[in-house]
Amino acid sequence: SGTGDYTMLARLSRARKATPNLLGDMPLIVLTRGRGSSPDQQAAHAELARMSRVGQHIVVPGAYHEIHLSNPDVVVKAVNDVVVQSRAASK
Repeated sequence: SGTGDYTMLARLSRARKATPNLLGDMPLIVLTRGRGSSPDQQAAHAELARMSRVGQHIVVPGAYHEIHLSNPDVVVKAVNDVVVQSRAASK
């Protein structure tokens, strides 16, 4: 539910403020749908991405809630990028 999402995001926001870059250098990409996402939702997702020093937030233009269905290429690229970053960091 939307209420549950905002509760979770509020908890994550408090945790991030208490411990900036809570996830350190962990590779992280947060994808946000471009269609129907509010400025508040985009800001919350950007804040999630900032939990990692190397985090990225990408708004996918034209994508609906199920980004993997409307833009699978973007999802595949994000997963591949995280894998590449993880492997590079473990060397």
